[in-house]
Amino acid sequence: MLDILKTKLAIAAAVLGLLITVGGGFTKFGEINARLEAVEKFSKGIKEISEVDTKVKINIKEIELLKLQIRELKASSGNPLSN
Repeated sequence: MLDILKTKLAIAAAVLGLLITVGGGFTKFGEINARLEAVEKFSKGIKEISEVDTKVKINIKEIELLKLQIRELKASSGNPLSN
């Protein structure tokens, strides 16, 4: 009778240990997924910043070009012989 009780108790302890181990594995898996999602969001943010920076640089060059064109128009309109 005592041997049967010891055997059942050992089986129950083994099952409990197995459940705790599996649960810990799922918890760790969830933590890793959360970290990966955070890294992906950060990576997307860096990409968006890079795209905005590129657009700003393009706009700066366009403004410089427009300023030059305005100067040329002013210079040509101020000269009565340029027509």
